Amino acid sequence: PVPPSSMPTGACGGGDGGGGAAAADTSGGALPAGCDCWGVAAAAAASAAGRDPSPQRSAPHSEKPPRTRRWYERRRTTRYRGMAMGHPMGAPLPTTLPVADTTDIIYVDAGYTGTIPTEFGQLTALTELSMVGNSLTGTLPTELGNLVSLDDAFNIRLSPLSGTVPTELGKLRNLEGVMCLDTCSLTGVIPSQIGQLIGFSQIIAFSENNLNGPVPTEIGQLKLEMRLYFYSNKLSSSLPTEIGQLSRMTADLALNHNSFTGSLPTQLGQMASMSNSIQISNGRLTGSVPTEIGQLTNMESFLVLTRQSLSGTIPTELGNLVKYESKLYLSHNSLSRAIPTQVGHMDAMRSELRLEHNVLSSSLPSQLGLLTDFESELYLFSNQLCDDLPTQVQAISLNMDSFLATKGNSFGTVCGWIDDARFPDLGTTDTTEIAYNNAYIEGQIPTEMGLFTKVTSLELAANILTGSIPTQLGQLPLRSSFQVWANMLSSKLPTELGRYTLLTSFFSPFSNELIGPLPTELGNLGVLEEEMFVQENCLSGTIPTELGKLGRLIAGFVAYGNWFTGAIPTEIGDLGSAPNPDFDGMVVGFDYDLDFDQNHLSSAIPTELGRLSFLSEGLNLHDNRLSQAVPTELGQLTSITKTFLLYSNMLCSDMPTEVEALSTSVRAAFRVKTGNEIGSTCPTPSPTRLITFAPTESEKSPSTDDTLSADDTSGHTSSQSMDTIEQALIIALASMFVLVLALLVRSDLYRCGGDSDGSDGTLHNKLLNEGEGEDQGEDGG
Repeated sequence: PVPPSSMPTGACGGGDGGGGAAAADTSGGALPAGCDCWGVAAAAAASAAGRDPSPQRSAPHSEKPPRTRRWYERRRTTRYRGMAMGHPMGAPLPTTLPVADTTDIIYVDAGYTGTIPTEFGQLTALTELSMVGNSLTGTLPTELGNLVSLDDAFNIRLSPLSGTVPTELGKLRNLEGVMCLDTCSLTGVIPSQIGQLIGFSQIIAFSENNLNGPVPTEIGQLKLEMRLYFYSNKLSSSLPTEIGQLSRMTADLALNHNSFTGSLPTQLGQMASMSNSIQISNGRLTGSVPTEIGQLTNMESFLVLTRQSLSGTIPTELGNLVKYESKLYLSHNSLSRAIPTQVGHMDAMRSELRLEHNVLSSSLPSQLGLLTDFESELYLFSNQLCDDLPTQVQAISLNMDSFLATKGNSFGTVCGWIDDARFPDLGTTDTTEIAYNNAYIEGQIPTEMGLFTKVTSLELAANILTGSIPTQLGQLPLRSSFQVWANMLSSKLPTELGRYTLLTSFFSPFSNELIGPLPTELGNLGVLEEEMFVQENCLSGTIPTELGKLGRLIAGFVAYGNWFTGAIPTEIGDLGSAPNPDFDGMVVGFDYDLDFDQNHLSSAIPTELGRLSFLSEGLNLHDNRLSQAVPTELGQLTSITKTFLLYSNMLCSDMPTEVEALSTSVRAAFRVKTGNEIGSTCPTPSPTRLITFAPTESEKSPSTDDTLSADDTSGHTSSQSMDTIEQALIIALASMFVLVLALLVRSDLYRCGGDSDGSDGTLHNKLLNEGEGEDQGEDGG
């Protein structure tokens, strides 16, 4: 600094000068009272403290030429070649130009007014022009484009300028550091010539103006390393895909508070060097969050996409941002469906995950509980989240400031359940049973019933339900009951019902109109102990051998009144043969009924049925097409007390004495011989012979007895006419019988809906009353 003794008296003009009281410098001179124009007092204090007393400025670029002159203004003081010249606040910008070789003009917070003179364009040696925080008006002179030596800063911000950004600024190709025209009330478009600043690397700020139109595609030509500020304007149109070419940028892409439309460019994923601050909020963008956002693996904070109209799902690729620590804002959009579980991979997160005000649904992923270092601001409110709040998330929330999740969500209700007036008590996640037997419910079973993950008992029996059994019911963790009997359900039994591996009792879809085969997957119900009841349907096909795996079934396998065909599986003899842990590991044995009657079962009765020695209620196989001899092994079923019914089959040979002996203990009905051929020799199966209708010898040529004389012609004609009438009557009666039979069959098919493979089906009623009061023996009942 110039010694105070050489300063003009009163150079500070009575202002506070930033120093306050008078102070002495190292040469012993004194400053005017209340003035420290050039910081002499501050320099002396810094020197006494051992600090560098020189003004602190950023290090110059190594390529920058030596600065021969400096024009510096701060806090209403102007420095030029060591002279201190005071001026009052609000003075007009000086019209006298510095010398031509001045390299820096810095008017910072100087309070200058007026317009920028066009003559500034003549200072071609300038490397820095900073006029920040003044009250300059008018337009930016186009002549400023002549300052081609600028390499450090072109900084004219925080002034109420007007007009447009001159296209001539594109000629400042040596500019490397700062171009700031923010907060200047500029209008018009961002000139495409901005892309000519190919040496530019640091800061370009046009924010907080009234600029409109699109972001020029030429922006992708810049070699910018950080800080592109276009926020708070009226920019519109779609974001250029060329923005992805700014691959050198490491921080601060701010495009928020504009009117951009279209979708977020997928090319954002090419800015893989970004570590901090991508802000594209408060606009009109639509479409989804691009999955390419997951390529920004160096991001640590400030990914802000709030208050747009983004839709679709949160990309799972977000979980790739494993370095991310804070401020992930996706709130106030229309993002939907589930929060991806991969968010739990972002375990470096410490604070501010903002997902509120979307339409996110489904349950909250428990993987959020992996964010164990999260400290504050996890905002999930005002969505459509449901089910229970995971315990893992509850655990991390205990150590968190500001955890907002429950308001505006549906935690505690089953995700996907739509309120159904027929089932008024359903909806909450703590529902453990669906109990609506005999409730006069009509319509179809809602598929959403499969969403109740805690339901162990399903009871919908004795209603007027129609349609199919939803496959989604296979998702229920049933343990005690599956009852849909006595409805009008049709179509097939879903194979998904084979997932009831914990069901212990009451698999009961009987008395419906179900068609198709019995699923082999039902063999997976290995702990079922009571009631495999599928009777009185229109089920067809063979009885699956896999049902022999029901080793703990002890009470009832009832399948009468269907259209089952084929042989009775030998594996049925294994029912109830598995150790039962409920009885200390003992084998309890199959009890109650085995009812396969009124089907179309054929072949021999398997001898393995004799192993069902605990069978107590009844063995009922009548009204089928079973053949061959009655197995002597059935005589081992000595526990049967109620019914033993094998009538109306094709059984033959002698009745085994062991089986005959059972008639003394069977109280209600023992019937074997009726409708069978007991006592006759069983026929040996032989190939079916083709029936032919070849004419006999007498038919080939008429005999003499067939020759009629002329006198017998009239009598023969009369007899032949009578024969023709009789034949016509017989044909008519036969046709009527066939028609009636067809109508009966058709009505039966209509009621059952037919078989899945096109074969007929019928809904049978049990033909024999097997209850109390029935006479015993072959003639009983």
